[in-house]
Parts: sequence; structure tokens; C-alpha cells
Amino acid sequence: MTRAKPRRGYTIVELLIVIAVIGILTAILLAVVTRAKGKGRQITCTNNLAQFYKYIIYYVDEHDGVLPKIEGIGWLDDLTLRCTIPLSADILKCPSDKDPMPVSVYEVSYASNCTFSKKPLTSIERPSNTALFADIGRNAAGNPKFCSRFAWVFKRYAAFRHFDRMNTMFADGSIRSLNEDEIHDDMFRPPPR
Repeated sequence: MTRAKPRRGYTIVELLIVIAVIGILTAILLAVVTRAKGKGRQITCTNNLAQFYKYIIYYVDEHDGVLPKIEGIGWLDDLTLRCTIPLSADILKCPSDKDPMPVSVYEVSYASNCTFSKKPLTSIERPSNTALFADIGRNAAGNPKFCSRFAWVFKRYAAFRHFDRMNTMFADGSIRSLNEDEIHDDMFRPPPR
């Protein structure tokens, strides 16, 4: 009769090594998933701005090439009441914005460049370098009707929600993700003559 060899189990060291490897792999995977979710929110924000640009262009087409009033109290009401298609409230809010500004019945995550309010779209000389809307947080007074003509104001209240970058809609319809160093005054006002 042969004697069966005793089954050798795992040592405590081997089990701890396996647990440590699983923990490291989980941490790496969690970081990757978190970054992917953030990138997904950034892409949704970019898409929201693209949809809002299309809405503004629809408005411009209906109003002889003139941009809507994008400043002061009630600018959003003025825009939505004077355009024949409805505005989806979802496109005005960045999914990464935890504290959107209340504007009328909407929650808004973007601020406008009011330099070109009620001006013809064709009056913008450098549309690919002229910002119309950008990710913004609340200003010091918590003002939800915020707009500016100056880069320093946008830098001060900008919401760099997307990996230290803010999404910006330009007058040509392009949307770019900018860091603080890429924001300059020429983006918010007409060039000097």
C-alpha cells in the first residue's frame, strides 16, 4: 500500500503576495476607469457646446445673421423665446459641474463673451480665435448672468473642470479644451484697428 503524499497548502507569504498583486492591479484599474469617466464627461461637455452652437446658428439664420442677446438678465429667455425650435436644457449644463448657475428655468455651466451680443456673426473678424462661450464657475457675487469681454475675468472665474482645462466654443463652431496659459484677451474682443 502506497502512502498518499500530504497535500501542501499555500503559505501565508504566498497568499499575502497574491493579495498584494490583486490590490495593485485593482488600484491601477480604478485609476484608469476614473480617468475614462472624466474623459467621457469632457466629451459630453464638448458635445453640449457643439449642440448649443448649432442652436445659436439656427437663431442667427432666423434673425438676419445677427447673434442673440447674450448678456444681462434674461439673455437665455430672450434667446429661447425668439427662436422657433425648443432648447434642450441638458445642453446648457456640463456633466462635471456640481454647482451650475441658475438662469431662468435652466441650470447653466457656461458663460458668454458679450462683446458680440446682438452683432452680426459676420462681424467677427477672426472667428476661429474668438471665444463665444466657455466653462465657467460662479463669480464672486454668485452672479448667474455672467459674461465678460476680458480674458482675466475668464481666467479668474473659469472652471477648469476637465483635467485642468476648460472647454471653449469659438465663433467658427470649433470647440477646444484650453488651459489657463492658452487664454488671452484677443479671444474676447475685436482686434484693434
